[in-house]
Amino acid sequence: MIAIPVASSFARSRLLVVALALGAALIEAGVVMAVLSGRPNLLAYALALGLVVACFVWWRPAVYGLMVVVFVEGYFRIRFNDPAVLLLKDAMVVAIYLRVFGERLLRREPLVPAAPINPLLLIFLGIVFIQAVNPFVAGPGQALVGLRRWVLYIPLYYVALEMLRTERDVRRFLWFLMACAVPICALAVFQYYAGPAAYAAQGPAFPSATFVTLVGDVWVFRPNATFSWPSHFGEFLVIIPLMAGALLMGTRGLQRFVVVLLLAGLLAVIILESERALYVSTIWNFALLFAIRRQFWALPLAGIVLLGVLTIVDQVTGSIGTERIRELAENRNNVIQERRHGTFLYWLEAIRASPVGLGVGATAIGVRHVESTIPLFIEVPLAKVLADLSLLGLIVYVALGLVLWFQTWRAHERAHRAGAHELAGLLAGMLVFQVQTAMNGYELAVNGVCQWFLYGAATVLANEAARLPTTAPAGVDGAPRTTQGVPQ
Repeated sequence: MIAIPVASSFARSRLLVVALALGAALIEAGVVMAVLSGRPNLLAYALALGLVVACFVWWRPAVYGLMVVVFVEGYFRIRFNDPAVLLLKDAMVVAIYLRVFGERLLRREPLVPAAPINPLLLIFLGIVFIQAVNPFVAGPGQALVGLRRWVLYIPLYYVALEMLRTERDVRRFLWFLMACAVPICALAVFQYYAGPAAYAAQGPAFPSATFVTLVGDVWVFRPNATFSWPSHFGEFLVIIPLMAGALLMGTRGLQRFVVVLLLAGLLAVIILESERALYVSTIWNFALLFAIRRQFWALPLAGIVLLGVLTIVDQVTGSIGTERIRELAENRNNVIQERRHGTFLYWLEAIRASPVGLGVGATAIGVRHVESTIPLFIEVPLAKVLADLSLLGLIVYVALGLVLWFQTWRAHERAHRAGAHELAGLLAGMLVFQVQTAMNGYELAVNGVCQWFLYGAATVLANEAARLPTTAPAGVDGAPRTTQGVPQ
């Protein structure tokens, strides 16, 4: 393994001083704002300072902690009825960036590692910052929210390159995500059976976060788990099953059996969460995953598992849990045509609003906390890119996704030809993840944080594949093998 030069203790101490100074500045600003707002909570700010410093000192564990915070912050945002709770992860992100990129400078390395996306990413960031001064931007608050949305989490791509060095590192991180999903999904199931009244009774902010919809003559409750809204939980249920799919294709034996059980449980939770778009995307994503791996024979088996889970959920919930699936399958009230028409109208509104874009934050949900209203409410992620960043911004955004996708595709094909089927399975999962998340956008933190870090993880896997021979070694006969032992 190639040795990585480490900054001297003196240099590390200077970085620590910088972190402490930053933390002190943050805590001072927080105290002033708390006093001015009439809601001083010095203990909370002191704990936040300690967390920021800890993230700087132990940045690798802090990345795992960041994921946990992203997955649970929504509940605490509702519990405390304060959107400021959502800024905690941003302070953690800044501390991690200071340590990672500060050490690169001290080692006299380029601030960011070489990567295929660098040229396009630079152009994309240029468009974002130009749009921050777009005359249509309502004020500095909107611009800051927009910059946070489009820029803040992008460096996590490079943090992943620094943190994850091998296939084994990536695999360990994916298993960590699976471990997080188990209690979160268990809580969602508990909330579903407790019912919407029990959820709404937890505090003053909970009723507005409770989502109950009428399907025919049946009321269906969509649980939030640890998120502030069911749609946020739905985004979590896009990411986690795809990572489970990557592990499914990239493991053997007992580990694969465990992943199958996890996926069955995730499918049950997806059914209970009752998001119709999630039903369609889940089936599409796994069909694409099996197609990429040339495992068409597994599609009937996957269908049997899905039907089994559907039957169990239908029986256990008295058919209420599967009511929205029937609504979609029967196309009640022309729901499919209505969704298509709604999507078309959102695109039309984005095009009509301004040919040069309305500026960063124009469609951001978070703008409602700094302005009276969201300038342009749009629910189609790619249309949001068009409305915020103009047609040119949309073109560059799509091109950025294509560069990442083709890099991962080439790596998958190389690993497949070399007989490294476990690595190829992980890359296949990353491929589908990239396709899905490019369409989902990354306005929500659960999207942005996971998306950019996992994009970096996919690049790490692609680098592993680049070290493989172009064909399988003689005598292997297509036997599965992994690259975890490839010298670095």
